[in-house]
Amino acid sequence: MPNERLRAAPRQKRITIAALTEDGVDPKTVERWVARDRQPYQRTGPAMTSRLGTDETAYSPDDKLNPHVYGVPANHAPLWHMRRIPDGEIVSTYRESFEHVWEDAEPLAPRA
Repeated sequence: MPNERLRAAPRQKRITIAALTEDGVDPKTVERWVARDRQPYQRTGPAMTSRLGTDETAYSPDDKLNPHVYGVPANHAPLWHMRRIPDGEIVSTYRESFEHVWEDAEPLAPRA
């Protein structure tokens, strides 16, 4: 399954696949990232994301989500491995929900 976010990014930024290979990344490697849903390696990802003007997590093909089950410690709650699909809403819904929580969050007072 193709990595749709990574496939769309160069088009949106008007950057060719060839431009992503200028920092020594093999063109076949870039094609694997796009066509085979692979994530860029730590040694090559920063150059690619620098050219695209974003960070590496933006093109990760999967998201891991802890739904924070009420009354259950986080380390006992399930961890969902989600795949974002074009026009999908579930991952966006959870991300927006978590952002709203963090906007209103306040640090806990230190324990005495």
